[in-house]
Amino acid sequence: MYTLHRSLAQLSVRGARTYASVTKKRYTGPTTHPQVFNQRVTLTDGSTITLRTTSPRPQIKLTKDTRNHPLWNPEFASAATDDTTHIEKFSDKFGSFDGMDDLFHTESANVEEDLESMQRSAQQEELKRVNKHIK
Repeated sequence: MYTLHRSLAQLSVRGARTYASVTKKRYTGPTTHPQVFNQRVTLTDGSTITLRTTSPRPQIKLTKDTRNHPLWNPEFASAATDDTTHIEKFSDKFGSFDGMDDLFHTESANVEEDLESMQRSAQQEELKRVNKHIK
């Protein structure tokens, strides 16, 4: 009888372990689906559409869409005026790069002499710094 009781005790312990491992909830990580919101989009002509998106903003008003973008409507020139004025201002300000020649103009005709003099002055500065540190 003792052996039977002992074997039942072992069986029940084993069964409890099995039951615990089956009912134990495992962590599966974050949810695989993001939260989705309804979003009302107002187009440039005033019409509205509703989209399902992950952005929590409830409403968006577009300034450019397929109805007024020059890429979709090449004959529609008034939408391009906003960008062209900025481009014209930029080209007026930076259009001529005549000053670039001054950057590449050297003081003397012999570049090698300039490099050697720069190396000599750098070496002299280094010697002054070392001598100052030693004293």
